[in-house]
Amino acid sequence: MSLIQYKRKRNFKRTSEPAGAARSRRTAPSPSKPLAFVVQLHHASHIHHDFRLEFNGVLKSWAVPKGPSLDPKDKRLAVEVEDHPLEYGSFEGTIPQGQYGGGTVMLWDTGTWSVAQGVDIAKALAAGSIRFTLHGAKLKGDWKLVRMKRSQSKPQWLLFKERDDYAIGGPKWKSPETTDHSVKTARTIEEITAGVKPRKVRPSPAAAVPAPDHTPAPRSSKTPRTTTSTAIRGSVQAPFPPTVSPQLCLLSTTVPSGDDWQHEVKFDGYRIMAFARDGDIRLITRGGKDWTSKFQSVADALASLSDTSAVIDGELVALDDHGISSFQKLQEALKGGDGTPLVYFAFDLPYLGTRDLRPCTLKDRQAALERLLTTHKLTGNLIRLSEHIDGEGKEVASHACRLHLEGIVSKRVDSPYSGSRNGDWIKVRCSNRQELVIGGFTKPKNSRVGLGSLLLGHFAKGSFTYAGKVGAGLDDALLKSLTSRLSRIEQPKSPFASTPPEARQSGTRWVKPNLVAEVSFTEWTRDGRLRHPVFLGLREDKDASQVVREKPRAAKSNSAKAATPLPKASRKKPSRSEPSSDTLPKFDGDTIQGIRISHPDRKAHEGASPTKLDLARYYEWVWPLIEPCIKDRPISTVRCPDAGKAGCFFQKHFDRPIQGVAQVPITESAGKKRNYAAIESLQGLIALVQFNTLEFHAWGCTTADIEHADRIVLDLDPGPDVEWKQVAAAARTIRARLAQDKLESFVMTSGGKGLHIIVPLNPPAPWDQAKTYAHTIASELAAADPDHLVAVMSKAKRQGRIFIDYLRTQRGATSIVPYSTRAREGMPIAMPISWDQLPRVRGNTFTLESARRTIAKRAKDPWATMAKARQSL
Repeated sequence: MSLIQYKRKRNFKRTSEPAGAARSRRTAPSPSKPLAFVVQLHHASHIHHDFRLEFNGVLKSWAVPKGPSLDPKDKRLAVEVEDHPLEYGSFEGTIPQGQYGGGTVMLWDTGTWSVAQGVDIAKALAAGSIRFTLHGAKLKGDWKLVRMKRSQSKPQWLLFKERDDYAIGGPKWKSPETTDHSVKTARTIEEITAGVKPRKVRPSPAAAVPAPDHTPAPRSSKTPRTTTSTAIRGSVQAPFPPTVSPQLCLLSTTVPSGDDWQHEVKFDGYRIMAFARDGDIRLITRGGKDWTSKFQSVADALASLSDTSAVIDGELVALDDHGISSFQKLQEALKGGDGTPLVYFAFDLPYLGTRDLRPCTLKDRQAALERLLTTHKLTGNLIRLSEHIDGEGKEVASHACRLHLEGIVSKRVDSPYSGSRNGDWIKVRCSNRQELVIGGFTKPKNSRVGLGSLLLGHFAKGSFTYAGKVGAGLDDALLKSLTSRLSRIEQPKSPFASTPPEARQSGTRWVKPNLVAEVSFTEWTRDGRLRHPVFLGLREDKDASQVVREKPRAAKSNSAKAATPLPKASRKKPSRSEPSSDTLPKFDGDTIQGIRISHPDRKAHEGASPTKLDLARYYEWVWPLIEPCIKDRPISTVRCPDAGKAGCFFQKHFDRPIQGVAQVPITESAGKKRNYAAIESLQGLIALVQFNTLEFHAWGCTTADIEHADRIVLDLDPGPDVEWKQVAAAARTIRARLAQDKLESFVMTSGGKGLHIIVPLNPPAPWDQAKTYAHTIASELAAADPDHLVAVMSKAKRQGRIFIDYLRTQRGATSIVPYSTRAREGMPIAMPISWDQLPRVRGNTFTLESARRTIAKRAKDPWATMAKARQSL
């Protein structure tokens, strides 16, 4: 055992590593002074752990590239290196570049080690197989080193955990690297590199390294669990961590299947780590900012944890009136806005008492978290335990999208808390969202104040890449606030590595890329731009330099069942129906849901209008909302070949097979059967768009019950000289009259001049009964107010009046489908609205772009209760 090789490799005038002193050899432990072991995390040319055992007056050393693992299935490569002096067991610092092993060294674990009584360590090492027991802060229990064949220049061994009470099972446990802390100075590897002063690691009886008993740890795994942190299988003794890097999610296109995954709601708020230590509470953002003062009410509630130490992982959110997390409301609350209550949803527990719980399984950490919150009576309105469901990922995703949520998070039930983005946690979104950095802004146009659009980008391989601009979602107050804030970080040159021409228009101003914005959008274009982005808010908790483009990938599942694609869905999915369960091909180039879009760049209609591809993408995006209004109903369409240049035509009968569209034979009034179309899936809707369909009109019944109406439609058609306030007043009058009969009604813009009022019927009514009732209401109201309302079709009688068209409520009649475009100038959209919105809209207010903004920003679907309506004639 010699230090000659160790000293030959180092220049001790340049490195602070210890040279080592001569000392007597100890070939066996003694009760008064057991043998020491140390594990050091070393960031050199390659990140690795150095595993060292005291023997014969030196530290026998192995480089372990992947670090020790607590999973007995993991047999980690350990390359034997030169012996190190015993003084190296307390070394922590930075080795200068150019010196051997240049980089930063952190003391990852220290303690003592022992072998079974009677074992000769020297003979065991020479034989290439030694079983020993570790008594460290992080590593405990039985371990084994086995040498492989001596064919390498440096002997290679396998280091692995043996099965005992300190082992964990399931997915491979990866020891933390940059995310962990020093057992000596409580610093991270980054803090040591930066020269941050050591922190005091407060000693406690529980934290002291136990004296070895020179016998292997018990091998039974049937020890009963208690509610204390020491009873949590896989936990390790450790000082209170000054920082904990949160476990991060990979973005996925699919929901993992199988019982080895659990699923929970993805909250729309700020990720917060709560550090509770002897009553002292700190709330730290994902980016490391201390926001305790911002969320003082949460900190005050957590102060009841005065008798223990804990690190809780959770999300701070603001809830809307329907209990759904709203990022906009959270921002308003931070500005001291409307008094919206804040809620902290706790979902993980990386540390408790004196134990590091990160090596434990998710199931065990969650159980400990629930016990902690229940014991301290913290499960109330302000602090809540996040709920999850084991398995059933497809159903959880469907409900999340149906309830207007952002998406879901899926987690492996037996995974450790690695503090990395390793795929143990994945997120699946109902709609596309992305964090991007503001790099500039354009000048305002027309009546817009402050600025026009924000120029956005992300970082890729060290360069700032342009990703497009966003102007939607910015109201006047936000425009003024952003303009003031951005003007303080202006710079003369563009921060983008390559700025496209559309971002160089006259009046463009550049800023330092410091502010992070969150946007929703439909898709990335081929040249890396956002399509139809909507500004959602600033992310004050994120570091701009860490913002990269998220690229989803399919989730991996340990189950034999394949992962299930999440149904395409808007965040604003109504709660009145289930989303489609069809598993369809994803968008690829100009192919959507398996339908090839011909002439994708051609305008869908004459004049300023979206392209055919834009239209198809809109219907794909809005499908979760339009589905319950159109699926499995007889329809007619308005088709406009060649953008309507050759004229548009109304198509009632469909005799040719179309993918995703059923042919429904219906007996008409003349007694003849004809085929009508009924959309069966999103694929059928896109197929009809491919055939240049610009309008969808549906019957007021389903294909399963042609002879009964499940809705009454009253169409308000104003004369050319009628003001909108008169139309709105008439709609409210009709609503009040329907309420007298205890009928709830819903309203939407028609995409033309007027409004449609919808009365759902459940159970449905025979057509003659439904038509008679609609006629009665129209006639009664026209008779009561003949100066403003009329119930006959004559255009002459409509002058200055509003025609209440009840004829849309009869067998064979159709009405425009909600969210359908209209084949008119500007391509307006029929849009469901709330009754409170009536004064602020017009019949043709909504276009493709404004409809997207409205749907993305609204807190509640105005027709959300339609499916629950139980009313009949």
